[in-house]
Amino acid sequence: MLVGFDIDVINEVARRLKKEIIFKDLPFETLLPEIQLGTIHVIAAGISPTPERSAVVFFTEQLFHGSPLTIVTLKDRSTIVSTNDLAGKIVAVNEGYFSDLYMSQREDVTLYRIASSLISEGLLALESGRADAFIASYASLQPFFKQDLAQKFLMHPIVGTDEQDALAVSKKHPELFSLIEQIITAMKNDGFLDQLKGKWFHHD
Repeated sequence: MLVGFDIDVINEVARRLKKEIIFKDLPFETLLPEIQLGTIHVIAAGISPTPERSAVVFFTEQLFHGSPLTIVTLKDRSTIVSTNDLAGKIVAVNEGYFSDLYMSQREDVTLYRIASSLISEGLLALESGRADAFIASYASLQPFFKQDLAQKFLMHPIVGTDEQDALAVSKKHPELFSLIEQIITAMKNDGFLDQLKGKWFHHD
């Protein structure tokens, strides 16, 4: 089952629009081509707006800003606490996401790119020994660490890597984009987005 901040946002958007959602878990590299074709209408997957992406999709206003990339390691056998410790290591990232773009600048690490967008795949890569560290956004990791995984893994946020998050909407559906923008503005004004931020982004 898909869970997370973006999933809660799009579920609430659909509820207010009285529309039914069909979720598809797709590899990152297929998301923009699929949305350009119009076979998917909205991307709710922690996608960061860039000028290149904005040329092919509509981005909503920011849902939040300030979720840093975070290094995840196994608690019982890791000395990795910062990016300086990643040299010579195998680092897992979800292909195409901000963590992949960020770590691609490093020539002293071996990237283990995960085709799936699932955070659980990165944690499995750690547990199976296929990677020494896994990097993802702090926000996307929160659902898993609320499930007592803090006993098994450690998280180390990377300073200065705050990402932006928005929904991406197909340019074939400008009317839908306009409606979603209106709903997001309403969710900000009535406090619903703040409730979700409190639910997902803060430690209990």
